[in-house]
Amino acid sequence: MAVISIKELLVRIGALYLLVFASIMACTGLESTPGSETESRNVGIPGDAPDTSETAPLELDASGTLTLTLNTASTCQNPCVFSANAQGGIVSVRYDVDGLSFAMGYPPDFQVEHSFDVFGERLISAIALDQMGKHLASDQRLVEVIPAEPDPDPEPDPDPDPDPDP
Repeated sequence: MAVISIKELLVRIGALYLLVFASIMACTGLESTPGSETESRNVGIPGDAPDTSETAPLELDASGTLTLTLNTASTCQNPCVFSANAQGGIVSVRYDVDGLSFAMGYPPDFQVEHSFDVFGERLISAIALDQMGKHLASDQRLVEVIPAEPDPDPEPDPDPDPDPDP
């Protein structure tokens, strides 16, 4: 039986730990380089996401990159509709307002509708995600959200009760 020192044992344990850690990172698609950004949140509503278990490998556009374009006007009247054009293997688009997630969109047009409680200039971001939830591409726009106009001719009450006490 070979005898090894405690120092060598610790070195071997450390190497094994790094190997296991690197394998886990590779399997999950997360990068371990300092400063890299990864998205691992699943903010979708369970049951709303399409089945992506057999999604094809990422397809790149003609220039060899993934692209995402947020479709929105510079002003929208509440409720606002957002969509995105995506090229490549993008399976979902997460929409954020001022850095907070509010909706998930799915192919073909990744369209969502959102009613805002706070009006004025808002930063809308569209973040393209792969099937593991990894950030692939993004686009953002400043949008002026204005309240909906009140109904000019509201429906009259169908059963007016002029005398509450009979």
